[in-house]
Amino acid sequence: MIFVPADTSDLTGKQVILLDLQSPMTDAGGTIAIKPPEAEAAVTVALRNKAFSTFCPDATCSGPGAMRFIASGEVVGRAVVVPAVAPTPVPTLPPWSLALLSLVLAPIAWMQQRRQRAVAKPARR
Repeated sequence: MIFVPADTSDLTGKQVILLDLQSPMTDAGGTIAIKPPEAEAAVTVALRNKAFSTFCPDATCSGPGAMRFIASGEVVGRAVVVPAVAPTPVPTLPPWSLALLSLVLAPIAWMQQRRQRAVAKPARR
């Protein structure tokens, strides 16, 4: 897991932290230990993704700057509880009002069709 600043356009001088955890993170919460660095050269440890903090030497953070290793620690989180979503009712008309609406709209549609036919009929001489 690596944390970088939100604005990544120029990382020069920005602090970056990389953590190598003992177990995967979940949404159940709890405590996870950080893997300690092994007794190896600093660059080798960094390339193996052990826990360290550094400042980026250039805009793209192409290589680690002076590293500060994290010898021990833990990540603590709490369980994520997703709020229950109540169903939203869809507003509809009752059946009797739908029938009434169709009785009102049917004659209007019939009259509109008659008007269109009358306009479309060529005049007879």
